[in-house]
Amino acid sequence: MLKVLESNIHLALSGALVKDYKTELQEYIQKNNDNVIEYVLDRSEGPEHNKTFYIKLIFNGDCVSQGIGKSKKEGEQDAAKNYLIKTRES
Repeated sequence: MLKVLESNIHLALSGALVKDYKTELQEYIQKNNDNVIEYVLDRSEGPEHNKTFYIKLIFNGDCVSQGIGKSKKEGEQDAAKNYLIKTRES
């Protein structure tokens, strides 16, 4: 059983199993056109030790997606993920 999990353990330790939606979105945008995306902090809520960050994904001057996270980075990842899901469904 351990032999079966060994490759997954190595992938997890190297970070290869972590989904990086921001990188995936950036590659998608660059492959399809020369546009630039921007992540903008819309607002944050909660006490300093437990904030929630609301991020807008701006594409060509328009807000195309939003994300929420316990850090700005998590919010950006969520916004990128939401946009990718939306584009795959259409």
